[in-house]
Amino acid sequence: MTAHTSLNGPVAVAVPGKFYLTLHYHSPQAVAIGARVAVTVGRKPHVGVVVAHGAAPANIKLKDIENIIDDAPLFDSATLALLSWAAQYYAHPLGDVVCSALPTLLSAGNPATLSTTKTYHAVNADASTIDQLLNGRAKQQAALYQQLASSKGLDLSQLKQLGHKSAALKPLVERGLVSQREQAVTCPANAQPVAGPTLNQEQADAVAAIQSSQQHQCFVLQGVTGSGKTEVYLQTAQHYLAQNQAVLILVPEIGLTPQFLSRVQQRLAAPITVLHSGLNAKQRKDNWLAAQSGEAKVVIGTRSAVLAPIQNLGLIIVDEEHDAAFKQQEQMRYHARDLAVVRAHQANIPVVLGSATPSGETLANIQRGQYQKLTLRNRATGQAVPTIQAIDLRSQTLKGPLSQQLINRIQHHVAAGNQAMLFLNRRGVAPVLLCHECGWSADCHRCDSRMTLHRGQYKDRLRCHHCDASRAAPQQCESCHSSNLISAGAGTAGLEETLQTLFPEQTVLRVDRDSASTAKQLHAALDKATQGQADILVGTQMLAKGHHFPKLTLVGIIDADAGLYSSDYRATERLAQQVIQVAGRAGRETAGEVFIQTHMPEHPALQALISNGYDGAISSMLEERQASMLPPFSHMALIRISHTRADRAEAFARAVSMLAQQIMPTALVMGPITAPMPRKANRWRYQVLIQCQARSERSQLLNQLVPQADQHKLASGMRWSVDVDPVDFF
Repeated sequence: MTAHTSLNGPVAVAVPGKFYLTLHYHSPQAVAIGARVAVTVGRKPHVGVVVAHGAAPANIKLKDIENIIDDAPLFDSATLALLSWAAQYYAHPLGDVVCSALPTLLSAGNPATLSTTKTYHAVNADASTIDQLLNGRAKQQAALYQQLASSKGLDLSQLKQLGHKSAALKPLVERGLVSQREQAVTCPANAQPVAGPTLNQEQADAVAAIQSSQQHQCFVLQGVTGSGKTEVYLQTAQHYLAQNQAVLILVPEIGLTPQFLSRVQQRLAAPITVLHSGLNAKQRKDNWLAAQSGEAKVVIGTRSAVLAPIQNLGLIIVDEEHDAAFKQQEQMRYHARDLAVVRAHQANIPVVLGSATPSGETLANIQRGQYQKLTLRNRATGQAVPTIQAIDLRSQTLKGPLSQQLINRIQHHVAAGNQAMLFLNRRGVAPVLLCHECGWSADCHRCDSRMTLHRGQYKDRLRCHHCDASRAAPQQCESCHSSNLISAGAGTAGLEETLQTLFPEQTVLRVDRDSASTAKQLHAALDKATQGQADILVGTQMLAKGHHFPKLTLVGIIDADAGLYSSDYRATERLAQQVIQVAGRAGRETAGEVFIQTHMPEHPALQALISNGYDGAISSMLEERQASMLPPFSHMALIRISHTRADRAEAFARAVSMLAQQIMPTALVMGPITAPMPRKANRWRYQVLIQCQARSERSQLLNQLVPQADQHKLASGMRWSVDVDPVDFF
């Protein structure tokens, strides 16, 4: 880590909370910038991080720091600079930003030390004892002993992963054939990495371009699905690891992390750690410290990993950079891709943004000459990208949500021994439960939203996908008491039922958050799909990203229309990305085809996508946005406000709107307006949208507006947040 001078005297401390000015304390002992300290705010104890020495306001008596927790800093100057930039850009209190970048156990003040684990080691007993064990009837014990004898020691979880049972350990320990030791958790490296394939010319050119960069440069690696972007990442990473530099790789979702991690571990001879929300508190602390200490040379993580301190960082890779999962939707609403670019710029190192469907913002930066585009036009397997066709649903008789044309194509592909995948980004049996007599619908009592019907083991239930409210599905209409209730529309569970009826001889596998709610269930389902043990796959976006199913030759997109009539200007871009990403699962090893079911086959965005591909479709969308001065050709901030009383939420929103207009009359301030869902979880929701021509103007406005609004007399009891560069307007 970069050394910090340790001084006593006045220090600035970042403390979690709505503190828009830095808090200052007196340190009676020397303390390093980046170290944690215990302080009190009022009478309440807090754990904070020292961010500066001196510069305390004059004529103010400073409280003493209660305790210095760390002898050495946890944050280096580069990471603190990134966090400070993020706090200013996203209009969020610095203390919240710095302290939320710590793992939970460290933000609570626990020691910054690695956990210990019990490891087991084979003991060199006399030859007759070992021979008796190996030739005896205790086969499991013998296999376990041999495993330990060929290793440098393994912990219980590693032994279980290798197929050994913990029950076999006890007799070996009791007989003195196995010893136990406590040792700190470490980041193992693969001593025998697997060599990678020979790169094709496009891949080799991309690797050479990135490796030749001697300073900050943002590369956009646009490759069709299956073109071998991951191979470019791996061979580029090897170059920087050979120079003893660390590599940070960001992936959008936890579901991709184990699959990606396994591939990286096979290929790179470097200590690797992961950072994502699926880890328990102890694992996250240990993995974070492995990155912070420099032990880990490769850090793979979801969006929060971009905030982790990493020693001697040489390269940042953002896979699927277009994915909305990189946008944080709570607390500081940062975008990990954008922070990755800023971090690389501050460190003067290259950053690679990879995607088959780059975002509009990224493509606009290419057009401005700020990013360099690298293209992979061909699939690594040599297979052509599948064709995309629209199925016109108008005037058709459907079986569930399926057209006869799509049913016929499913039958054709499955009969040929291949797989079909149907994509529907909506869970449950049906999105609406209706009364066929009077038109009553089952609405959420807490939200302005309909409840989704889910099939239960004993009784069907209604669930709200916005506030998680749940109740038993009624047997009669709550309005006219008719028992003629019908489910309208389709969710993945309803689609699964339809397919099981239509194809009783085939295995149907559903993958969504209901069927695969844990990482273990998800991995098992994906393994089953990959090994061809299911004929028809049904799923949400969990199936659409980064997976390779060798036997998959048909993809059907069940409902594309929601993205065609949405009021959100980004909806058509998201639809185009979703179609291309889902389509990319098909035909990787055998020719494939893709069908989109729609009631709007003539829609310009859909026609542009089918006729001109993603690049043609997104170019048209960007031209429309530029004509309307929408992002990325202007800069927005969305202020979301909610209260249990609608009149108070609206009044505060009006006050915020007026404040914003007073601070910067040249800004376009829209609102207050009701949110697309006016009531959620019994709170009434309003919005104020701010649009500026320059980022600097928006930052200047927000840095004055946020502390003033927080002190407003109407702010009491209000929940409100600032979303800079919003990706949705929900």
